[in-house]
Amino acid sequence: MDHRCRSRGMSHSRVSGSHIRTPRVPLPFHVEQEAREGEEWERELPRQRPIIYGPPESEELQETVMISKPAPYWEGTAVINGEFKELKLTDYRGKYLVFFFYPLDFTFVCPTEIIAFGDRIEEFKSINTEVVACSVDSQFTHLAWINTPRRQGGLGPIRIPLLSDLNHQISKDYGVYLEDSGHTLRGLFIIDDKGVLRQITLNDLPVGRSVDETLRLVQAFQYTDKHGEGTFFYLKILYIFIMNFAPFSRLLPSLICFYQNSFPSFLPTKLPFTFVVLLVTH
Repeated sequence: MDHRCRSRGMSHSRVSGSHIRTPRVPLPFHVEQEAREGEEWERELPRQRPIIYGPPESEELQETVMISKPAPYWEGTAVINGEFKELKLTDYRGKYLVFFFYPLDFTFVCPTEIIAFGDRIEEFKSINTEVVACSVDSQFTHLAWINTPRRQGGLGPIRIPLLSDLNHQISKDYGVYLEDSGHTLRGLFIIDDKGVLRQITLNDLPVGRSVDETLRLVQAFQYTDKHGEGTFFYLKILYIFIMNFAPFSRLLPSLICFYQNSFPSFLPTKLPFTFVVLLVTH
């Protein structure tokens, strides 16, 4: 026994598993190289930018909705003329868009304001403006509401798209979603022809929006887009003079001629609209 141990180079001490070390078997060079490359690749993974499937690159993403910034991008299924169609914000590039939210289909205030916007859609189209309504209902509920006669609480045939926001993402992006209630506030957003948000109106649930006020706002923004903000200064001077010196109203034609000759680029082509702008900015 001792002779066999000595011949094999083994000592008389007790051999335990804790003292036995498995010799490292050299790996081929190409295997070690691949292993090192794999470790480096794994270390780089956390720093890689995640792939986001979203709107076109031309649309600027932002965390909160803000006036004078690009409007949050949206896309979804809408009911247009009784049919399901895919709709997105970029479809309205080059036009003004009135984009408004309402709480739910088959409610009381909602049909009155939607019908009001729908009945006057030609007035919006005449100033290069479209109107889209949105709620958290599905497109199927939208269609059922449209197919319900107005005398029974439905919309009947409607001339504006009803967009579905079933997953609540659009209403959350625009800051109108009520988590506790599961539906939205009455929010209205005016987006200009460049996709920039120009105006926000937020109403509590019982009160709807005014079509006349919305038309006024769109026209005012379009007017300043064309003529600049400085136009209002000169128009207001003329308006204040006329309102405070009514006995001299016979001088109005002469004043208009003077104004036209002095500021030809500022004078609107339609004089009545000029005084509408004056009235709302006084």
